[in-house]
Amino acid sequence: MSDTHFDKRRDLTAALFMAAASFALLLSSLVARLSPFSNGAAMFAVGISVIGPDSVLSGTISQDVAEKNRLSPQSCAVIAGLLNSIGSMGSIFASPFTAHITRFYSWGALFNVFALAAASSSAILFNVAGVKGGGEAVLLGTFAGIGLLALIL
Repeated sequence: MSDTHFDKRRDLTAALFMAAASFALLLSSLVARLSPFSNGAAMFAVGISVIGPDSVLSGTISQDVAEKNRLSPQSCAVIAGLLNSIGSMGSIFASPFTAHITRFYSWGALFNVFALAAASSSAILFNVAGVKGGGEAVLLGTFAGIGLLALIL
């Protein structure tokens, strides 16, 4: 998608997808109690939103870095391995964090934390892409959404 619609701007594409993920996570908190179908549809939206940035980070970006710096294919593999190992460490550290939040707060609170993390990632990526005000808008929208959820639920 970044190659065909965004002139190979993977940073901008990932920023947009992460912004969508933050709002999809907020939506999932809102509709989770309505029905299994609405919960499934919201989780589908979350999955679609995070797969783009994940595939860019786990594969394409290492190729771009190697190509830009005229590195060997072996270097590309090393870069991909380093990036994927960071993602694996995130999975290891996320388990106790997830258990703590769901035990002492709720699943809704966990999804709000995820929404803030996605919004923060989006803000950083918008900054990297050079979009003025894009990151701030996503963060403000996410905070407003969490505030609205607190009032509704």
